[in-house]
Amino acid sequence: YGNSRVQIERPRRSHLRAQLTVSPIKSIRLRSRLEFSFFSANESGPRHPPQLGAFISQDLRWRPNDIWSLQTCCSFFDAPSYETRFYQFENDLPGVMRLKMLSGRGKRSYFLLSCKFSQQLKVHFKYENTWFDDAESIGSGNDIVLRPRENSLSCQLEWRF
Repeated sequence: YGNSRVQIERPRRSHLRAQLTVSPIKSIRLRSRLEFSFFSANESGPRHPPQLGAFISQDLRWRPNDIWSLQTCCSFFDAPSYETRFYQFENDLPGVMRLKMLSGRGKRSYFLLSCKFSQQLKVHFKYENTWFDDAESIGSGNDIVLRPRENSLSCQLEWRF
């Protein structure tokens, strides 16, 4: 009847992740993560080539005693587009959950230091920073940062009665 038939296809997106967790001694835990992200659009060819992203991360948790705790993580990412983005769960201050989305090319690191002075008093500090290699600014509108890096320092005082 002259009607054209259009077949709808979904883009293909897949992730491959490998993670290794090692605890050489009781007070230290090391975790390494390697992840690849693959995206292919419906249309293939020179205008829409498949995209591949890569992510590598190393984190360290050190608890020498019941008073001090240090957690740190360093990550490198190369996600050429939003479709090849990566998500990284981060340890944060107590009561805060952080799931960071990383897109573009750069590196991210954070340090979380906790000190327990007594059963009633704990202090937590977190310093985090992200550098983007391929950007002159981060965000848009009122949230724009006019430089290729973003950093913040957080402090929490926990007092229990």
